[in-house]
Amino acid sequence: MTISPERDRKGGQLAMRTPPIVSPQAWEAARQQLLVKEKAQMRAHDALAAERRRMPWIVARQSGWECGDKEDGFEAVAAR
Repeated sequence: MTISPERDRKGGQLAMRTPPIVSPQAWEAARQQLLVKEKAQMRAHDALAAERRRMPWIVARQSGWECGDKEDGFEAVAAR
């Protein structure tokens, strides 16, 4: 049975994988690459939210309602 590197014990502690130590210039370059991905993700999220806001609306006849088998497609539920 092979033990994964995360489970190897070092001095009684579980081994932990950490990112490499880099120069400030390399860190800034990596940050800029991540920022491009984060902006793309944010634009996709905003587009989905806009699409959700453009969804058609329905009229609620009472404060409490749910779909049912009535003629108009809604069954009014007594407000509590």
